[in-house]
Amino acid sequence: AFIIIVWVTLYSYRRWGYIASLFTFSAITLNNIFIWRSRSGNLDLLASLFVVISFFLLISRYKYKYLLLGFVFGLLYLSKASLVFFPLSITVLHEMIFKRREIKRNIPKYLKCLAVFILTAGVWLVFGYIQGGKEFLTYYLFQSDQGVSSINIFNFKMDYLNFTYYSLQRRFYYLFIVGIVFILLKLKKNEFFLLFLYSASLLVLLSFTKKSNNWYLIPSMPFFALVIGFAASRIVSMLKKYFRKFAIIPVLMFILVGFYISYRTLTINIFPILSTFSTHDQAQSAKMTEKLTKSNDIIVRLDHLYPATIYYSNRKTLASPIDSATKGVFISRDELKKKLLKHEINWLVGTGEQINQYAKDNKDLKFEQIKTNGSEVIARNDTPLTLR
Repeated sequence: AFIIIVWVTLYSYRRWGYIASLFTFSAITLNNIFIWRSRSGNLDLLASLFVVISFFLLISRYKYKYLLLGFVFGLLYLSKASLVFFPLSITVLHEMIFKRREIKRNIPKYLKCLAVFILTAGVWLVFGYIQGGKEFLTYYLFQSDQGVSSINIFNFKMDYLNFTYYSLQRRFYYLFIVGIVFILLKLKKNEFFLLFLYSASLLVLLSFTKKSNNWYLIPSMPFFALVIGFAASRIVSMLKKYFRKFAIIPVLMFILVGFYISYRTLTINIFPILSTFSTHDQAQSAKMTEKLTKSNDIIVRLDHLYPATIYYSNRKTLASPIDSATKGVFISRDELKKKLLKHEINWLVGTGEQINQYAKDNKDLKFEQIKTNGSEVIARNDTPLTLR
């Protein structure tokens, strides 16, 4: 997240000036969804960094950019699976439009790019298969996106437009729309064509998906900030053009309004989320679970926040949110109860509230609770075997 913030701010400054960079910086650092996922140490930000790198590689003239793109696509696939098709599709479209005369000559480079991509992802998948078997491979290749990539053109919903509106400090959302209009006027240029696709295409596609989660937009958020920075630079240029000698007054007013919106967002939306320790607490409970359990034990989290538990416990981990169905790493509450009664599963992890509620809803099950920190609790299944 830090690298993304610095990178897009510097790019905005070098391309459009200091006022643009101020608005770009504000739009990304005061984006509450972006900052929340950054503070919780989430992989969405690592994946977003790879997306940002792919953008800068595409606009560069670096000699080995196609090899690097293949490597970045491989890493992105390992981070967020089907998300790789977002920059990959843009790359293909970009090459067809802006490099169409060089496509024949570049075929060896494209093949090398593909080979590096397959090799980067393939090596890890092979080791995953050795450790986790066919079930792991099937899940990762075909189910790990959990239906996010399933697009239905008759299923348009406003959720992602609303997510964008609130994540961009509300008032900056209109600056984003203005920026898109300005970019459309310059679409013939390579840089603006890419900026438009990186900022708008994922937003449009997600609006037709079955899922509705605001963090799916994070890979586009650095580009939202760049569009806002560009819009700010164009508005300032227009104010200088029309007001000439007196331009300093409207320009200062424009900047002050931006500062006021940013200040309000910082104090109301950002300060409250800076002190989150949720993922840290999950890591602590997972480490304790590793000490308490055997290597073949299965752990079940009573929410969807399973990544930290998988990583730090080094145990097979399933997730059982209230509305889950048994599929991949998810297990339904009905199936979970059956396995607890048979003692096929003996360990639950979650917040104290989640554990207590589950025990309250299932009074025929008995648990020993082990508190690990301020929020996380481990529950050991102490249900008498006679219930089998």
